[in-house]
Amino acid sequence: MPANEPKRTRDPFRNMSNDAARVKYTSNAPAKPAKSKHKGLDARVLTANVAISHLSGNDEQRKAYERVHADGSSVITSMFAQNDVEQTAAVAALRALNLEAAQLEDTGSRWSVRWSNVIEKSGLKCVLYQCSKTRQTPWPFTGCLAHVEVTYWVASGQVLRIRAYSEHNTACSEASLLRRPNVPLHPSVFDVALRQLQLGASLTEIQEQNRRMFAQRLYPDQPADLAESAYRWLILRHDTRTLYRRHAHLNGIDVAERAEINIDEWLDPTSPKHNKALSAAVFHYSARATRGDRFEVCIANHDMQEAAWRYAHGKQLILDGTFGVCNARILVFIAMAIDEENKGVPIAFLLFSAPAGNKLSSSGYDTAILTRLLVAWNRALGTRNGEAFKPRVAMTDTDFKERAALLVPWPELWELICRFHLRQCWRNHRAIGLKGDVPGIADVRGRLQDLEVALVETTHYPDAQELVWAERRRLQARRSSEQAAACKGLVHLDYLEGYWLKQELWQSWSDYGRQRAATILGCPVAAVVPTSNHLEAFNRVLKQKHLRRWQNGTRRIRLDTLVMLLACQILPAIFTQRRLLAEQLGALDARLSQVPGGQTLLDARSRPAAADNPPKVAYLYECERRDRDAQALLDHRQVALSCMDDESHGLVFQSWSSKATNVDISPVSYRVYLGFDGFADCSCGDFCNRGGACKHIRAALIHAAGIRESSAARGVEMPVTWVPYTKTEARSIRDARAIDRTAVPGALPLLPLPQHPVDAAAATIADLLAHGDDLYEDHVPHDEPGPSSAQTAAEDLDSDTASQSGDSSDSGDPDGFEMLAHNGPGWTALEEQVASRLVYQLERFLPKSGDFLELVRTLKAADDALLPLAREAAPLFGALSAEFTRIAHAASPGLSGSTSAPDSNALGVQVDTDTERPTKRRRAQHEPARPILPPSPEKRQVRKPSRTAAG
Repeated sequence: MPANEPKRTRDPFRNMSNDAARVKYTSNAPAKPAKSKHKGLDARVLTANVAISHLSGNDEQRKAYERVHADGSSVITSMFAQNDVEQTAAVAALRALNLEAAQLEDTGSRWSVRWSNVIEKSGLKCVLYQCSKTRQTPWPFTGCLAHVEVTYWVASGQVLRIRAYSEHNTACSEASLLRRPNVPLHPSVFDVALRQLQLGASLTEIQEQNRRMFAQRLYPDQPADLAESAYRWLILRHDTRTLYRRHAHLNGIDVAERAEINIDEWLDPTSPKHNKALSAAVFHYSARATRGDRFEVCIANHDMQEAAWRYAHGKQLILDGTFGVCNARILVFIAMAIDEENKGVPIAFLLFSAPAGNKLSSSGYDTAILTRLLVAWNRALGTRNGEAFKPRVAMTDTDFKERAALLVPWPELWELICRFHLRQCWRNHRAIGLKGDVPGIADVRGRLQDLEVALVETTHYPDAQELVWAERRRLQARRSSEQAAACKGLVHLDYLEGYWLKQELWQSWSDYGRQRAATILGCPVAAVVPTSNHLEAFNRVLKQKHLRRWQNGTRRIRLDTLVMLLACQILPAIFTQRRLLAEQLGALDARLSQVPGGQTLLDARSRPAAADNPPKVAYLYECERRDRDAQALLDHRQVALSCMDDESHGLVFQSWSSKATNVDISPVSYRVYLGFDGFADCSCGDFCNRGGACKHIRAALIHAAGIRESSAARGVEMPVTWVPYTKTEARSIRDARAIDRTAVPGALPLLPLPQHPVDAAAATIADLLAHGDDLYEDHVPHDEPGPSSAQTAAEDLDSDTASQSGDSSDSGDPDGFEMLAHNGPGWTALEEQVASRLVYQLERFLPKSGDFLELVRTLKAADDALLPLAREAAPLFGALSAEFTRIAHAASPGLSGSTSAPDSNALGVQVDTDTERPTKRRRAQHEPARPILPPSPEKRQVRKPSRTAAG
């Protein structure tokens, strides 16, 4: 680039095709045409100077522009009346200057738009063109001074005035192309694509439609011979940015402005960009004016408020949060109610930014922020008939911050914990703790799963305690033979009993809580939702359906786009759909009620159906197909003995799916249990849905017979495993086992008892398994090694809880070790290693350290169980604070004499990463009354998997 070439600046009209397109896509509002030539014109419009300050050029050129206009003799001014004769002359004048619409779009055009302005009061638009060889024009820079200002009526497109300095220098006249010019996309292609975007089409669908219309020459003004067209007709990859920007502009979103500024102006009644529809839907807004503030906006339109009073007042409320919905670090909490059709209805959206310095968006909230927004929502709902809005039952996940916030506006609320999140916590702890290939681990894991199911189904607190105590006695009895597995199981029992089996907490997740909620609501227990699946499903639909149509590929939408869409499009569309559906169903029901038997069907639909789904029982019946499948499982060695359950007196088998192959890393397997009393069970879908005897139970019976023969050869008589032949007998066996389970187990004997025959058989089977007899080894199809218990435990984790790499070894220092001031490379390496280890540990601890502070602040005083731990933690955290202050002082020599704790700035800690970035503000744009900071200053984050077991 020549040294004297001016700096290239952004041309906002570079991608526009003609004057009509520029008017359509850049005008803020349609201008009103003047009724006559000069009527309504401001004298300043006719006497205003040419805006030469917007012309690009170096200092020498700018001085030349000033001389030209100061002299005035070289600038030709032409005025045109609004009649056919003068407008024909105007078109001829533009053609002579190569400024006719078709000439401007020609690849050889040297003109570019440098400035434009719409005078709304007069209905005029001024456009300043320059012979500028800057930016992406294919011509060399010559320092040409030619420029033309055209003023025309917006409504009719008729020219009012042309002021031109049309003298091109010699170098400009003789210039030739340097590179391939950019060919604009035809406006009709953008029009079709924009209509598709408005209808929710994806980019793939838009491109497919574009290819079809291009091949069939279906676009308006598309010539048969493309060589005659000055436009492109096929959408390319770089056109998508312009397409989505125009789409946002058509929906009132200025993507050239910062998102937080747009939102502030939409909600500011004094701003010219004030959006009344958005303001009516937002009941709480707080801009992030200082670094310590949060961005907050809460949405509940009229329909949502009506739904809140209809479906949540005196009824059940679900509250849960999500994130990752826009390109800012914003958390979205959704309040949802359940309608008469058992469908979820969103009744409030609470959006707020993560605090400054937050490292994990999903944990960027506390009780205070949720309380403030919930109180604001409760205040916005007001009162009806002298009664304030008050739900009676609430469902949340295991996070105590949500539960604590809900109790502030509604102290009498009965709170339930979502069973999905509860079991997820238990599953995570069980899968992490019960890893390994030690004998009996699979059986212990299965028994703990059954225990968790039984705990959730309890309705009396002593029964829940007894279930845990009984399982503890069983595991303690197995310490002698399976010490490792039993110890791991006892650790999980300690977790269940110590954390979750507090009576008040037990009431919120057990069946007792649902029964209590049903009593409070005056409804059947089945009407009390046990999980937050309604809200989780809505989150999925919101992200994958409603918001995805606005995304450019995989890029998340802007914050202002999210707020505008929720308040003005998505939520209104949801309630419009509900009204139309109710109208349609009402008409259909009216017709159905007139048909004989139709009213009976309608009445039956309004009554809740009684759930009668008793557990299936195992019994043998003739089925050649299942017998053949069972034999095939044995032939392919897909059934193996897992362990012997000495407590319930039976054998546990593992059977792999018949569809598993030798290349499967984690083949599907099922747990088969055969009791010595005739009871059998299998986890496969065939047995769970139909009962009877599936192919896995039949194969296990054959395999058990072989084990019994091998045991007899060793001199041990093992009881027979059998299954009854009738459903009635199978049910009797099941009922008898249920009665035996209700009996409270006695205390463990202190003196050794004679060995039971079953115990002897168990010892023999354990010995066979330990010595790896080929008949009893675990097999997968085609002799491939079976999945390890570690793999099985990993699969037991939730799909969102993938393992993370990291060093987990003990890093404690030897007793009495003290870091002294030593020199030399060895100590330097040690210090670097210690510092790296501290960085690793602190990066994982600090994001969650706020939870400790929140937990402590919630309590007024420590109880008996917490008091000794609190006394132990206080000096420990105090010592940590002193040591971190010491090393921080050592890193800042200027603070060595200070005795007080240094502040964050003195330590060089960066509290916030905000920087005010300058933005182009349009001339007539409303300036906010206070500075608006971005809602989320943190860097982009990657979603962290949830591995918590504490809830």
